[in-house]
Amino acid sequence: MSARVLGARRPSWHLWAAYLVATAGGVAIAAVMEPFRVQLSHTLTAFAFLVPVVVASWLGGVVPGIVAAVVGSALYNVGFLPPYDTFDLERTEYVVAFFAFIALSLLISWLVGVAHERATAAEDREAEVRLLFDLSHVLVSERAEGLSPALGRAAERLGFVLASVRDEGDPAASSSTAFPLRVGPARVGSLIFVGDRAPLTAAETRVVRTFADEVALVVQAERLEQELREAELYKRTEDMRQSLLAAASHELKSPIAAITASVTDVLDREAFDRESVRVVLEDVRASTGRLEQLITNLLDMSRIESGTLVAHDELVDLDDVVGPAVDGVAERWPGVEIEVGVAEDAVRVRGDALFVERVVTNLVENAARAVRSAADRRIELGAERADGVVLVQVVDHGPGLAFGDQRLLFTPFYRLQEGSPRLSAGLGLAICKGFVEAMGGEIWATDTPGGGTTMGFRLPAA
Repeated sequence: MSARVLGARRPSWHLWAAYLVATAGGVAIAAVMEPFRVQLSHTLTAFAFLVPVVVASWLGGVVPGIVAAVVGSALYNVGFLPPYDTFDLERTEYVVAFFAFIALSLLISWLVGVAHERATAAEDREAEVRLLFDLSHVLVSERAEGLSPALGRAAERLGFVLASVRDEGDPAASSSTAFPLRVGPARVGSLIFVGDRAPLTAAETRVVRTFADEVALVVQAERLEQELREAELYKRTEDMRQSLLAAASHELKSPIAAITASVTDVLDREAFDRESVRVVLEDVRASTGRLEQLITNLLDMSRIESGTLVAHDELVDLDDVVGPAVDGVAERWPGVEIEVGVAEDAVRVRGDALFVERVVTNLVENAARAVRSAADRRIELGAERADGVVLVQVVDHGPGLAFGDQRLLFTPFYRLQEGSPRLSAGLGLAICKGFVEAMGGEIWATDTPGGGTTMGFRLPAA
């Protein structure tokens, strides 16, 4: 809090001291100079009686100065202008000196009092500006911690316990320490101060009202930022919804059409043999698997885009997740050769076992799809440890990436937007990115020396 209360009245002891000096000061000066009044000049005596006038005016203002001037004039007349010990004046020059002393005393008391009042007002204005600067500095410098901590510091600076922003209609908004928060004609709430201290002075009230206007701007900015985030979230959700609908309408047709054709073919036959039924059921199972994978990818992508995806932080053994992932891809792509090389110090990572397996499966699946028509159908999956992280890489020697694919490859529906009939790659890599980032890692894609694509990700080593 400030060293003194802003706008506080002059302390009472100042007034007592001023009147004491105004009365007793002149008497004391008269008592000291009375034995020498014959030898002293009238000018020196007059200036001596002006001392209490100046002191009383400075301590108490104009009124105590006038009192000192009256007392000093009376003592000057009675004790130091002939004839002594009477109000009578024997010569004209004494009359002139007496009235000149009165006029000078009153002028000095008025000038000193006004100067002191102006000095006090200037100090108050300076203190107001300093207090407002301090409050504004607290609001700006501690804004990063949040509005509530910043208001708490400001409340302490003013001598309160705490401060808070309340919405319109809150019962506390009508208290004596409530200040409206306005941005133009609109009212965005109230600034409430809580604490046991003396009522705010007029100067402090002016400062707090100005501070409340600054807080109103901050509150309005926060609300606008929140509305912007909500609008962006709504737009992103809407874009995601439209993309999901487009993807579903595009990708669901193929497996559904295959299932329908297989079942219709069986139903159109008059006789059923075991082998033909088995073939049809295998086709149905494959198409159902594609549907299940598509639905899983769509749901995962929805969780990633909405920010609800949460990864477990656990110890993951790469041998436990790489094996099943490689076996599943090898079964679906029998002509692809997958080589696995995991270093002994890179076997354990921190992450979510299910997410790691899905990422490895998607990357190897994407590589298998890339080399299915290539001359070299090898895929190399390796893991090594460096600087506290484990780097997992999937290398293929297929056709490689087109220019700009490295930057956009992990964008949802990237391949769909380019007109590819396959949704799996466009969603699968975006899902990989979401899974890896949820585990605190990083994923990338680059060209393989000699041709092909290298995709990798890094996770914290265990």
